[in-house]
Amino acid sequence: MNIFKILANGGGSINETNVSAFIGYLLDPKADHGLGFEFISRFLRSNVEEDFKFELYDYEVFYEQAFQEKGNKKEIVDIVVVCYSINRGDNQQSLVKAFLQNTKKPERIFLIENKIKTSSFTKGQLANQFTSAYQEVSEVEKNKIHSIYLTPKHKSLDEDFLASKLKNSSQVYWNQEQDSVKSILSEVLDDEARGIIEPLSEYTIHTIKAFCQFIDSNFKSHKEEEKERKQDYSYTNKCIELNETSGIEEKLNRLKSELLNLDSTLSISEPNLNRICEPELFVDYKGIAISLYAGHKSRNSIMLIYRVHKERKLLDELADKLSLDIKKANYGDSAYCKEEWMKDRLPIENYEAIYESIQNAFKRINQN
Repeated sequence: MNIFKILANGGGSINETNVSAFIGYLLDPKADHGLGFEFISRFLRSNVEEDFKFELYDYEVFYEQAFQEKGNKKEIVDIVVVCYSINRGDNQQSLVKAFLQNTKKPERIFLIENKIKTSSFTKGQLANQFTSAYQEVSEVEKNKIHSIYLTPKHKSLDEDFLASKLKNSSQVYWNQEQDSVKSILSEVLDDEARGIIEPLSEYTIHTIKAFCQFIDSNFKSHKEEEKERKQDYSYTNKCIELNETSGIEEKLNRLKSELLNLDSTLSISEPNLNRICEPELFVDYKGIAISLYAGHKSRNSIMLIYRVHKERKLLDELADKLSLDIKKANYGDSAYCKEEWMKDRLPIENYEAIYESIQNAFKRINQN
């Protein structure tokens, strides 16, 4: 399960604001992810001097922050990370006073503009953001602003970054071999596994892995990936090749023969490979097709499902009787339903076990 791809299914995508919120969460050393300074120091290291000690400072992460140069429109920055030190006083007696006054001294101000799609950039945006922020901070803070352009690797985005001509700036890619968000996160996980950094919770580890996979998919949902597979036929072509190399048609013919040896009264179809990715046999019983479905990577196992055969209403009546949901309800003879016990896969050569499952399906169909 990938929580990012699942959430993206709702509207077809997770937008830049959502992704910015997650990156901001990882950048906050005080957050409950347990990363501490591991991610923020690696992500920001190219924007500070080599001996900069991240752990000596405090940080605040802000989202969708507006800066405005006089006479121009507001510029919204996706993430702003303020690195600051607190004036804690020179001696023991002044600690409480300094705490109450909450005197903060900015050390660095990082402006992070996030792009997850190559088509989403606005020409000159980076320079305008920097200029607007520069005008709003004090003279002392002006040279502490650093601009970071977080983008996919793409010519138009690279050119946009170079055109900004900002001195204190860097471009960070989402997915490259070195110094990208994915490579940094992979580096953190690798260091954790080797005991170089403090242990992380299983939840944090799995969430980071899911996010890395989401980056790999170019922030696509499961639905978007499935649509692309269908459009370029790569998924179908792989299934055609698998059907040939696995000899699934021969296996299904053998299964049919063995089942008829066990019970010659069975009404079994010829192997059906019309659904390229779902080779199957049909056992017809009272107008319901009990599908012996071999649509698995190895083509070495069978799973049973109830499918439309003669009349759709018969499947609807069965589903209602057994309190089952109809899947692919609007796709004609692709409609099907299945019970919990049908989720178990049976070795395709375990003919007796498959026969017993067929008999169990008969009993369920006959159930009053």
